[in-house]
Amino acid sequence: MFNELRELRAESSSPRLDSPRRSEPEPEPRAPATASLPASASRRRFRWAGALGGVLLLAALVFLASRSGAFRRTQPEPQAGAGARVISSIAVLPLDNYSGDPKQDYFAEGMTDELTSDLANISQLRVISRGSVMQFKGANRPPTPEIAEKLNVDAIVEGSVLRAGDKVRITAQLIDARSDRHLWAKSFERSSRDVLALQDELASAIAREIHVQLTPAEESRLKHAPSVKPEAYDAYLKGRYFFNRPSDENLSKAIAQFEEVNKLDPSFAPAYSGLSDAYLWAGYNEGVFPNAEAGPKAKAAALEGIRLDDASSEAHASLGTYLGWYGHDWSGSEAEFRRSFALNPNYSFAHDQFGILLALEGRLDESVAEGKRAAELDPLSPQIPIDASIAFAFKGDYPAATALTPESPPVASPATPVTPRKGMRVATNTTRLGPRRGTSRTPSRSSRRRRRWDRRRSWPRGSGTHTGSRAIVRARWRRSRN
Repeated sequence: MFNELRELRAESSSPRLDSPRRSEPEPEPRAPATASLPASASRRRFRWAGALGGVLLLAALVFLASRSGAFRRTQPEPQAGAGARVISSIAVLPLDNYSGDPKQDYFAEGMTDELTSDLANISQLRVISRGSVMQFKGANRPPTPEIAEKLNVDAIVEGSVLRAGDKVRITAQLIDARSDRHLWAKSFERSSRDVLALQDELASAIAREIHVQLTPAEESRLKHAPSVKPEAYDAYLKGRYFFNRPSDENLSKAIAQFEEVNKLDPSFAPAYSGLSDAYLWAGYNEGVFPNAEAGPKAKAAALEGIRLDDASSEAHASLGTYLGWYGHDWSGSEAEFRRSFALNPNYSFAHDQFGILLALEGRLDESVAEGKRAAELDPLSPQIPIDASIAFAFKGDYPAATALTPESPPVASPATPVTPRKGMRVATNTTRLGPRRGTSRTPSRSSRRRRRWDRRRSWPRGSGTHTGSRAIVRARWRRSRN
């Protein structure tokens, strides 16, 4: 082949017909021909045939490469198939209790909360808080597209939980919320001691299915779930169950359950956050503990939760709430809330409480932004709009404040709008706000407590506490009208 190439090159560079040729053996005869061609013409015909064959071969290679995608422009692969919508928001509907025992409802509800919490730690997802999704508990829930529209989400997770002996099984399915199309379904089963790992495994599977990119910290947290004593975790779920149902009796039960967890498994950090939240509530309501006794206990529990697990967004939010409402440490409170957001950007309670404290510092635009974020994460909460109205009231925008609380009495514009000032001491219950103008005496403690419960009507949806935001804004509106 190399000799032929050199011969062709020499011929192209010296095209004389009489140039001497090297002595070469004659080629073998191919096939009989009717007429013989000159040698030069035969070589030219061979070259043209070879060139044409090369072009055809190159064209075939290009065609095959284009079919295989080798020469396509490099671009990200579609996350869920061509034309599929990206899933960036999700809601976990209450898991059905398949144990056949209504007394196990607390366990199914707790599994729903914990799965919601695990998904909420993923920064690329917007996860709806439990308060809004718990309104769809039971068999008579609306169609999935209707739920998705109310919650403004791309996907829904629904399923069931069954606890039998030492085993826990969760069956979950992922649904495209708008089209009501099932995308994925799977069952997960583990022992009661590894129930936290079961929840993390389920959350990781959902994240993979919707192609969410986890940060290294998020991935590590989902892979390294701690073990917990089954009886301690059972008491923890009961504590959360009682905490989410408003009454002095249930608040006492919640505190007792959380304290029981700390005795059974002192290293289980979430119980300390729950205990801190319960004490914060008790201090506000003063139906179980007086304010002076509840505050220090709430602080101690939050600090212990952080010591055990510095990556607990709930514990940092609990401490931030204490520092803001009880300690009046504005900068310390903000630092704890910022830390909570970094760990869990979907914690609606933290955004709600931080928004109120920003309003009381006079940072009203920031407060409005936090109120909007809290409403996005818990769109059906009856309390968040009331809390968000505080910033508008301080701005003097009373129509906007009233629009957020349509069930509240209309707010009349005062001659002098209420203006917060940084560092102001904030009252956390109606007692500190003082009696209404024109009253002859301060109401009794029991009557104040009854009115606070009547006014509040329900605790916040979602783990956490709620302070006297409604009392604050209504008292200030009331003073403005008098």
